[in-house]
Amino acid sequence: MDEAAAEPARAGPMKKRATRKAKAKKRTAKKARASSPLSAPSPRGPSKGRSRPRRGPSQPRRQDEEGGFLYWAVPLAILVIIAVLAILLFQSNNAPGVDDTVLVTVNGEPILKSDLEAQYSILPARVQQALTKDEVLDQMIDELVLLQEAEARGLDVNETEVDEALVKVLERNNIGLSQLEEALAKRNVTLQELRGLLRKQALINKLFDQAGLDNVTVSEADIKAFYAENKEQFVVPEQVTVRHILLPIKGGETEENVTAFAQELIERYNNGEDFCTLVKNYSVDAGSKETCGEYTFPRGRMVPPFEEKAFDLDVGDIGIVTTSFGVHIIEKLDEEPEHTLAFEDVRDDIENSLKEQARMQQYRSFIKELREAAEIVYPSEEQDASKAVMTDDKEKDSDELQASEPKEEEGQAESDAPEPGSEAATATVTVTEQETEEETQEETPTEEQAESQGETEVSKEEAVAACLKDADAALYGAEWSSETKAQLDLFGTSKEDVAYVECSQEGTKKPTPECAKLNIPYPTWVIGGKQYFGFKTLEELETLCKQ
Repeated sequence: MDEAAAEPARAGPMKKRATRKAKAKKRTAKKARASSPLSAPSPRGPSKGRSRPRRGPSQPRRQDEEGGFLYWAVPLAILVIIAVLAILLFQSNNAPGVDDTVLVTVNGEPILKSDLEAQYSILPARVQQALTKDEVLDQMIDELVLLQEAEARGLDVNETEVDEALVKVLERNNIGLSQLEEALAKRNVTLQELRGLLRKQALINKLFDQAGLDNVTVSEADIKAFYAENKEQFVVPEQVTVRHILLPIKGGETEENVTAFAQELIERYNNGEDFCTLVKNYSVDAGSKETCGEYTFPRGRMVPPFEEKAFDLDVGDIGIVTTSFGVHIIEKLDEEPEHTLAFEDVRDDIENSLKEQARMQQYRSFIKELREAAEIVYPSEEQDASKAVMTDDKEKDSDELQASEPKEEEGQAESDAPEPGSEAATATVTVTEQETEEETQEETPTEEQAESQGETEVSKEEAVAACLKDADAALYGAEWSSETKAQLDLFGTSKEDVAYVECSQEGTKKPTPECAKLNIPYPTWVIGGKQYFGFKTLEELETLCKQ
């Protein structure tokens, strides 16, 4: 039940049914947890998509190892955009088989094609779909000018500082050193290489500190203005907190038999058995076993039967429902109506976000100045320019040579020409027509050749778009969803050939009636009557549309 995997939430067993409602009321009274749309974690359940917290401006987004990379550090520098995406320290060692073509030199220091290829290869597939190699190369240039400036200023990072940075990586990801090494090994990265990355990152942060780029302030008026103009970002949707036990319907069993067993477990719980123990012993939802089966979620995140039952129950009540995953025992622990967070609750988050925006603007300006002062040379462009000069020189020499050749006398030229109607004239015309016909035949491809050439010119994007069209596939998404935009952009100019359904009502994040009935996350592909959730690569889509 992979899609039901959940992040840790709260856990707390209740031993007596008579006390459940009383405890639930106490929990409701403790609304201090008021899940901030800027920072609160958002658990997942047996859902169609992952429930993510809303964020304020420039709020850092954490990715987990499953998404393809670890969360190295808070992105305080432009360079760290790449640091979060991949490991930026693969400088070529000119090993055999390595392509040492120089792509660009920055103040005489080269970036090789092998550097770019190595760096690009370790990016998650989803990131590779969103970033071109040219964009990654451009960020590598940013990194290099920053490191050169730090060196010019005499800045350095010692081993103790690298150790401290490594500890922060472990703490942020809540993992041990062995787990980190395993995660790195999956991307063919060693711990020593990671330390090299962290050293670079710390060095660039020191440079920013020395340049005074972190000294930014935001006025109270700006903070209040942002809150007033973006209140929709601080809306906490109606949500419930439940805990459940998922019982599978195995081969040979019936829904009635499993439901009867679920009723037995409820009776055991009512008689004093611990709910969390029952979860560990019987639930097959691996994503919530360690959290007492608990989930907090708004509408539109769970499969419909589960969601409807969770919202219909009264706080403290328990019920049974069947979904495509099996039979669920659901106990409702809490409910929270839709509300807008008060300014006082989110003021600090807004201030931090606005400061981060201001810092980022300063970083961009700083890097722009360094790039303008640097000597950045693309050898390929120099070669093109050299070829152009050589071509111009050849054409000039040819023109001069032709100008220096003596012209034939007009009368002589006329006398050499065959008279009209003569055999020579006829022969000349005949040969000319024959040659022209042969040349035309040589230059004009046959219909089969044209079709063959046309086929070879079809891009991967066009081919997949055509395959999806033949399969009557449709993409459901929302204009405010970054993953929807990335999915459409994946097709380039062929995105117009993709059947797309816009699920957000104009100017809002509210779903259209059609999409509200489907209860799907964005983006979602519907192919052959089946739903496939989340961003898909071209290869994945090609496989799905051919099934």
